[in-house]
Amino acid sequence: MKRLLSMILCLGLLVSALPAASAQADTSPERWEIWGEAMATEPEAEGYSFEKAFDPADFRPALTAYLLDDQSAAKGNVIVCSGGGDRARSNSGEGEPACEFLNSIGYNAFLLDYRVKPYRSASATLDVQRAVRWLKHNGGSRGVGALDRIALMGFSAGAMHCYAEAIAFSDRVTPDSVYSAYVCDEVDAEPAAVAAVICVYAAGMPHDTAGDDVDIKAPILLLEEGDANAPEQLPAFFFAGASGHFASGFCVTAYQTLNALTDCELHMYAGIKGPFGLGTEYDGADQMRSQLDAFLGYTFGYHDRNRQNAA
Repeated sequence: MKRLLSMILCLGLLVSALPAASAQADTSPERWEIWGEAMATEPEAEGYSFEKAFDPADFRPALTAYLLDDQSAAKGNVIVCSGGGDRARSNSGEGEPACEFLNSIGYNAFLLDYRVKPYRSASATLDVQRAVRWLKHNGGSRGVGALDRIALMGFSAGAMHCYAEAIAFSDRVTPDSVYSAYVCDEVDAEPAAVAAVICVYAAGMPHDTAGDDVDIKAPILLLEEGDANAPEQLPAFFFAGASGHFASGFCVTAYQTLNALTDCELHMYAGIKGPFGLGTEYDGADQMRSQLDAFLGYTFGYHDRNRQNAA
């Protein structure tokens, strides 16, 4: 009888230990808030109603870090912004699968939860800019490798903000020039330029260099030689559906504009009329992942594009 009681006691102790063991084995990605005590935001934000908003009033933009186990082997870092029409963020269908794929080909990925409505579009772009600067400023202390190689990747509205960060804002804008009440900190002193931008079915730049909203169907991206906003070097990669989706026009125009300055790629897939993630569910887009892998390899110097073309 004593032996039976002892066995029951041991079993009880084992069962009670299981939740703790499970908690210790949790490998969920870390989440890093990117702003300090104050965010750069529009003055009217204090009066916003969040009753029907995607996020609560106390939402804080943050990076979810998908880090490789061996940082010495990291090829680079990609900040990913899901789409959602600036009303939501389609993380489960776009951002999360993209981060997992980027991990599988050797890159750290960081899923950015940026601000959406009722916030202004410029606030979301400032979140992207802040994410770049925050990663450069804090990534080293968190053991992140290859911090000299950072790219942006966005879907739909997320792609619009990635493009706007690289073209309209980047190093030329600090948050206080958009929202004067904001006081810049040491993170804002970091350079915000990126090595490349990847736009998946983007519509158009949502605002100008001052942060004022513009009509995304008439994008302001026709940069000319000598334009103060023209990047010296910004390889870009555009994915678009070729069957009438509104994003195709922007991707073609943006490609033509940037390709005059630097090497860009444009891939259009027939049969796609609406939003898409990494294209695995569409005929004709099954090469999207391998094309993205090749582009990043060229951009970060792991492949020789000229040698590839010669072959």
